[in-house]
Amino acid sequence: MKRVRLFLSDVRRKLLYIYLSLIYRIYPASPKFEEYRIAKNEAELNNCRKILDIGCGKGNFGKILDNFEIYIGVDVLNIFDKDDKREYIRSSMDSLPFREGFFFDCSFFINSIFYSNSWKNSLTEAKKYSKKIVLIDIDKTYPHIFFLDLLEGRIRKRPSDIVKELPQGVKVVMQKSGETFMILIENLNTDYRDN
Repeated sequence: MKRVRLFLSDVRRKLLYIYLSLIYRIYPASPKFEEYRIAKNEAELNNCRKILDIGCGKGNFGKILDNFEIYIGVDVLNIFDKDDKREYIRSSMDSLPFREGFFFDCSFFINSIFYSNSWKNSLTEAKKYSKKIVLIDIDKTYPHIFFLDLLEGRIRKRPSDIVKELPQGVKVVMQKSGETFMILIENLNTDYRDN
């Protein structure tokens, strides 16, 4: 029975990766999508010059940014559209591969925080390397989100649940809700070093 469960879990994981790869490939980089418009606006308003895009998929957010010094996209899938201006790293959002003392101005979770096994762990990882964290996600009632829930074997929580699971040492600066929600979180650690 245990072997069957492991086999089914492996099949579900592979189907999820295939599905996400397809979604990322047909989901173009465009500020026409509300979540990218919001993200770009927040990057500009918060003077985000060093940007970490956690759960970046193909790196679509990096493609619409105009003014940045560093853009690093992190995702478990290796489907990045590589170019000379942006760097991509294959890694889990629960264990980011950066050295201690390196800080980004802003880390973005755009349509990605819900893929985390533990929101608190992923946000704690982002907090280690970020002055600000921006969470943006679309409403969970979208059809492809429902299909993802079936593949993952869980139901997504509401944005208000994320706020309840924040790591210590951060505060919510702004929160917007609607079809697309956005939460801006500030790291209360003031010991930032120049990279």
